[in-house]
Amino acid sequence: MEVISNSNVVKSLRYVIENNNNIIVIFDSDLNPQNLSTELLSFMINDTVKYYFLYPLDSLVTAHLPEKLKDFIFKPQETQMNIRVEYIKPHKREFDLDEVLEKIEKTGLSSLTDDEKNFLDNFDN
Repeated sequence: MEVISNSNVVKSLRYVIENNNNIIVIFDSDLNPQNLSTELLSFMINDTVKYYFLYPLDSLVTAHLPEKLKDFIFKPQETQMNIRVEYIKPHKREFDLDEVLEKIEKTGLSSLTDDEKNFLDNFDN
């Protein structure tokens, strides 16, 4: 965080720590997206940061987030604060190949759920 907060391309900074391994950083900058991307790349990729995504908030179409996190990101903040969000990923249902293939035979490929399609796409013998 010190690297980002000490950068001359960042005007103000807020961040969210998520599951001890990831952070969501919310910041303001006057640079255009291309120059900002170039600047961030020059100091963000290192032994700690493996990859990052850059999204302008004003062009974000939708976000499925916990309400506390959504408020933190999208509502104006009067004081500086940090927020910690912990979540548990839903348990992925295990599928039986024979059952999925039988479902396709009976009701067609279009009847599969996204999880079932993903299961087939990633099926290893």
